[in-house]
Amino acid sequence: MSQLLLHGTILMYHTCAVSPLNAKEFVKMNGVVRLLDILHFALDLHCSSSASGGEGGSGNGSTGVNNNNSSSSNPQDNNSSSSSHNIVIASYAKSLLIYGMKTLTAVSHFDTGRHCLLSLCPAFTDLTTRILTLTHSCPLAAENALETISRCCALYELQMAFVSAGVIWKLVPMMLMYDGTLSEDYNNGNNNNTASHNDANIDGDESQRAVYNQSACNMHAIVACNVLGRLSGVMFDDLQSPANTYVQSALARLLTAPLAKYLRNRRPWELLSALNANVESVTKIWNVGMRKELLQFIVSIDSTRPIGSREDDLRPIESFEYSCLKSELCIGGVYVRIFNTQAAISGSGGSGANKQQTNDIDDPSQFARELIHYIAGFTLSDYLPSSFAYSSQSPRKQLLNGAGSANTSISNNNISNNHGIGHSPLNIASTSAMIPTPEYQFCAIEGLRTLVSIHDYIATDIAEMTETGAEEAAAAITATGGSIETAVVVVPDQSTASATQAGKRQLGLETVYSLLLYRPDNITCYASIAQLFALLCESPAFIQYSSSSAATTAGVNTNNARNVQPASTSSSSVSSSSSHYIWKLLTALCTINNPHATHIWAAAEHFVAHPEGLTGMMKAHLIPHLLGVLFNIKQQQYVSTYASRLSAISLLSKCLYHPVVGSAASAMLRRFLPEPLVLLLKNGSGSNGSSAAGGAGALKLLDDCCETPGECSVSAVSADRVNE
Repeated sequence: MSQLLLHGTILMYHTCAVSPLNAKEFVKMNGVVRLLDILHFALDLHCSSSASGGEGGSGNGSTGVNNNNSSSSNPQDNNSSSSSHNIVIASYAKSLLIYGMKTLTAVSHFDTGRHCLLSLCPAFTDLTTRILTLTHSCPLAAENALETISRCCALYELQMAFVSAGVIWKLVPMMLMYDGTLSEDYNNGNNNNTASHNDANIDGDESQRAVYNQSACNMHAIVACNVLGRLSGVMFDDLQSPANTYVQSALARLLTAPLAKYLRNRRPWELLSALNANVESVTKIWNVGMRKELLQFIVSIDSTRPIGSREDDLRPIESFEYSCLKSELCIGGVYVRIFNTQAAISGSGGSGANKQQTNDIDDPSQFARELIHYIAGFTLSDYLPSSFAYSSQSPRKQLLNGAGSANTSISNNNISNNHGIGHSPLNIASTSAMIPTPEYQFCAIEGLRTLVSIHDYIATDIAEMTETGAEEAAAAITATGGSIETAVVVVPDQSTASATQAGKRQLGLETVYSLLLYRPDNITCYASIAQLFALLCESPAFIQYSSSSAATTAGVNTNNARNVQPASTSSSSVSSSSSHYIWKLLTALCTINNPHATHIWAAAEHFVAHPEGLTGMMKAHLIPHLLGVLFNIKQQQYVSTYASRLSAISLLSKCLYHPVVGSAASAMLRRFLPEPLVLLLKNGSGSNGSSAAGGAGALKLLDDCCETPGECSVSAVSADRVNE
């Protein structure tokens, strides 16, 4: 009878595997229910034989015989007979388990089979999860159980059923058992998979994995990666499955978000190699200590969780955090500290060595957008919390709880709001909008500066980056199932005005220009801000967007508690035809007292050298602002240093020499200064701004014209007219 059951199970497998119609008929005749009964019987039989000695009894028996030279006695004969009997039972149970799971693998390949298995949950998921524990005693059964789970992930309901059964706690340790030094190539035949591993791949060389060895461990690790990728819904093409943010958030916590991104790959060699090595790069941090922490956490949870399925099984992951990552800022899957450090080692600028450090970054433009979202979180007081940046210390966490929050995940391609009944996104990060520490602020700003210095096109991407307002963005996030991607769009050059009229916020420009007035008292931080802005202004597209009439103050919220607005740049005096961003630039030129403000003046010279930039500067009353710097109008919060006054003379000289606006600039200056002094300012730095001696001479003459320049600026030059 026992052999009949085994051969019948083998026949079921071959019958279902040979034809889809056979599998569907097998489901129709309630064969799946009978098959689960056989698997339950085989599993119980295997467990009882293992408890009685099983194959391990053979070792104990042989040891007893070798240690006793006397002739056979009845106790020894009984032990030997019992051990042999247990070995036969264990072998029989293994065969039933292997071919029973192979049959389930064949059935789960079809939609009718998956729906039938769903109707048998949680008994089916609990049984399959138990079989995953047989990696040592029956590796092939565990391997086929993995394949069955992978195919069942095509249904979201089955995904959540397996998660509730605790399958995550079994899969993650399997990935850590991989050994890349094994010479066997597991990629044979993997180029034309129709599932995660097709039956031919599993059957092809399974004799090497019939017992527990490194070959079996490697195959378990490979298939476990595909199972986790399909459970979270981040894979593509024929392996695509419904997105599951509940699982994605958990895996991003367990594996770290940068490494969890690799679950989308069909061939997980890079992920498996990283998880079993010591790595510290721009996109990966993993070491022996983190591996030990992960294993200890999973073992502690798995050993104490109750048997069977339970709701919200991944909730304990909320409290898990790697000790070595507590001080790391991770934005967009990039560790910003390491990114900045490598750039400092390789040198500044856009050298080839610097560009090599961004090779591991999937999309530098996306990384720049996520940095902008992070920086906007602490520079713009009215900014809607973004889901792009995630970090253990980020003010805008990747996952947020509460109504209207963006429940996003590790995948930029498959983002969904499917949490299932009774499941909510894991609260793996604080939802508070606290301002990050100055160290994290500087790290993010320096990261953006480094990225702009490496790739010239990033400046254009920042200028084109727009986002809807808070209400529109919240509605868009809700409508798209938690995706912030639809709220961020790239606006073509000609349609900037229409984009602004449609209510989209120019988040890139607004964030960068808000930095100009952010923490000018911090010399180190403002050095990165000033250098960042100077690099951005080297891009003609950035200047063009900044000077566009679409960027006027109309429709732009200028409220920022940290911005210092002198009287000359108050909202009442801003011309409706001038750019709001240029007014912020002029405010920074006139009010920032920082040694690194020279970079801001250099950026202003880039504006003046660009036709649209110069036009925008003149509309924003560049000449009176420069006169305020030259004559040190303290009542209007102007800051006049020797370097800033020389830079102001250089800008005036460039304006006076310009063939288009030179006459208008000269006429404006003649309203406040005598004509000989205007001619002297025109020649102060030369047409190309190379003569510093000329600028110093003009500045000396300005100071010698009166006893106190401040009194001169009030009496001889009307302050009201300068501030007009």
